[in-house]
This record gives sequence, structure tokens and C-alpha cells, in this order.
Amino acid sequence: MARLSSGRKKSEVRKFIREELRLLHETDFVAYIEPFTWRVERDGTGLLYVPSLATFERLTPDATPTGVVMRDGSFMAVKLVVRFDYPDGVGRSTSASREPCIVYVEYSFHYQRPQDCTFFRYDFHPHIGDPRTHPIFHVHAAGWQRGDKQLPDKPRLPSSSMTLSEVLDVVRMNYFTEEA
Repeated sequence: MARLSSGRKKSEVRKFIREELRLLHETDFVAYIEPFTWRVERDGTGLLYVPSLATFERLTPDATPTGVVMRDGSFMAVKLVVRFDYPDGVGRSTSASREPCIVYVEYSFHYQRPQDCTFFRYDFHPHIGDPRTHPIFHVHAAGWQRGDKQLPDKPRLPSSSMTLSEVLDVVRMNYFTEEA
């Protein structure tokens, strides 16, 4: 494998993050996007938090819609950590070949419906927990009671890897079609 230059890694990651942000801006059921954080580290790792990291880490059942706010008042929070590299076989990548591509290091796609007291969140955290009880790729899907102070941590169900586009498709299919 040829060594990838730092400049190319950073350039490809910047391009990918811009594409993800464009996807959010062009999604027809998105009303608005709150301020977000994105950066590319010196090693070429890209980070995207919508809303900002500080807000993302404080999501609760009574959170004011934040991040990517939908026309109906539901919202999505996105945490995405990627790098441009050769696929490692662990995480999701944008290519099935052995060529350099965007490799997902970690993600969390959190969709919350305050009006229904429900949420789901697709997570990929390869370095957290015991794989027998905390699958690397998993989805949380639960509800809460009015007055609850924290979102439930369980159930935590095994899932396939997901992309932002795929999660937006799940939201569209379930909440923003004529049949929904």
C-alpha cells in the first residue's frame, strides 16, 4: 500500500464533511440546521458535530429541538468521526475495494421526536464496552415518560453499519411520506 500524504487525507475528509453538510441542507423535510462544529485534525481525522459537541452530549427527553430540526419539530443530532485511509475491515467505509476511501472511525446518529416521546440512535463505537452486551454497531430505540430526566440507554440492539444518508432515509420512510 502506498503511503497517503497528510494533505490528501485532509483534503478528502474536508470534501466528505462538506458533502454530508450539503446533504443535510438539501433534505426537503429539514426546516433548519443549528450551529455545528467541524474540523480536520492534524492527522487528517475529521470531526462533525451537529449541533455543537457540548450540546450533543447533553441531550435529554425535554431537550429543545436542536441540531438538524425537521419541519414537524423532531430533530437529529449527528456525531461523525472519519478519516481518509485504506479500509481496515472494522468500520464502515465508502468503498468495498482496498483503495483509499473515507473510513468511519465512530458515529452516532440520534433522531428524537419530542411530540411522541420517542427516539432512535444508530451508534458505532468500536472501542466502548463488551461486544457481547454492547455491539459495535447498534441502535437504541425507545420512548420515555414526560418528566424523565434521561433518555433510556436500553434496549441496545445489534444493527448494520449506517451512513447519514441511510438514517435520513429511515426518517423519511417512517415520518415524512404520504403513508407515514
